[in-house]
Amino acid sequence: MNRRFRRDVASLEEYYTDLEQEMTKSLDRPGRSAQLIQDRQKKIGLLPDELARKTDDLFKKYSIRLNIKLCGAMLIRTQAVKVLYRLSVGRKKQRLTLIYNPANKSMDPMVCRGCGASTFSINFCRYLHPLCPNCSHECPVCKK
Repeated sequence: MNRRFRRDVASLEEYYTDLEQEMTKSLDRPGRSAQLIQDRQKKIGLLPDELARKTDDLFKKYSIRLNIKLCGAMLIRTQAVKVLYRLSVGRKKQRLTLIYNPANKSMDPMVCRGCGASTFSINFCRYLHPLCPNCSHECPVCKK
């Protein structure tokens, strides 16, 4: 469709440039009245607008319009495995809950305590708050 559109636009532009050249050459012929020359110049001035309208029409002709409607949905109810994880660094301890999703056979992403975004790349502040990489430079929870 793109190839045909480009081909038609190129031929349309060629046609309008040839038409404009022919109309300007006809102005040079002797025996034309001033009114006829003025009308012809107005017509030559309107050619770019007409070319733009024709190009838009070609674009609409070769465009593809899709209407998408939801035709089905699937609800899967299955057991999930909850993994309790205890994290300790020095004297600080933190409990994390990770969930294994058997539908897609992977762990669900953790939630950043700072912004609430889900992420697989977890960083921790010194008080062991789970953070995404964007929040890891300064913990929004403890401000450190």
